Amino acid sequence: MADFSTQRPLSVGVHGIGDHARRTVLPAIAASPALRLAGLSTRDGGVLAEQCAAWSCPGWDSLDAMLGEGGLDAVFVATPIGRHFDDGRKVLEAGLHLWSEKAFTRNAQDAETLISLATGRDLAVCVSLAPAHHALFTRLQGMIRAGEIGTVRAVSAHFGFPHVDASHSKYDAESGGSALLDMGYYPVLLPAVLLDAFPRVAGAATTTEPGYSVDTAGACLLEFADGVTATAQWGYGRDYINELTVIGETGVLTARPAFSKPPHLPPTLTLRRQNQETPIEVAPSDQFVDMLAVFAEAVRDTEIARRMRETALAHQVLLDQITVAANG
Repeated sequence: MADFSTQRPLSVGVHGIGDHARRTVLPAIAASPALRLAGLSTRDGGVLAEQCAAWSCPGWDSLDAMLGEGGLDAVFVATPIGRHFDDGRKVLEAGLHLWSEKAFTRNAQDAETLISLATGRDLAVCVSLAPAHHALFTRLQGMIRAGEIGTVRAVSAHFGFPHVDASHSKYDAESGGSALLDMGYYPVLLPAVLLDAFPRVAGAATTTEPGYSVDTAGACLLEFADGVTATAQWGYGRDYINELTVIGETGVLTARPAFSKPPHLPPTLTLRRQNQETPIEVAPSDQFVDMLAVFAEAVRDTEIARRMRETALAHQVLLDQITVAANG
């Protein structure tokens, strides 16, 4: 990781300050020596006033007003998925680096448009995939690369939790609501990052429960060129599950919680050989702080920025392919 102690902190604005941004993004920016929270924007005047006071920063009632103020290096877009394309385009057209909450866009076509715009202006596009930056994930990946479970044969990823209030934007089609783009994002993409390879979608299915206008659950089978298969399952309206298992020829590694990291659930990594389980030590980590440190590196390093643009587009293409496969 780069040493930011001698560099000017990047000025970052946050557009969209819903519950997730308040719980994770804003504290992570405040904790990062590489960043300075330069301001917030949202249409909700009450939330804006409250959060600006809490973080001692200026605020604006629109993204346009924030961009017009100047003095920013990057904007973290934390609005609903359905707004990411329009908001992201405004940020890039203003000549600023774009940091986006997941999923990047609704579809690969929109993602390609934004990546093309960013490439032409030599701007970074960084999309949130925080679990890939947690010490739990890096320890898991390190053990796999060191051959501690032999050749990897299969990966299994599950993420599910009970339904939340039906008025939430995750159930609103116009806001880009989608279980795949919201929670399926993690069990689909983490195996690809873990194995550092782009898979083929061998099959997929999504479900829309009665009374809902968006997909509420899904599953897919991914095939990698070396013969490894990965299964991903996700959905609302089920008991809480948050785990990633890697099956090798000489052992099995299981990470819990693999994706979101609730404060009351300490991350654990377990190695199982012939039904004998051994806990693996995992260092303390804040996945959002560590992720934003990488985002800051991308702003300052054109090669890292290029790789992150390519990754953002590749991940959106994979999500699109699952949608196509699920729709037959």
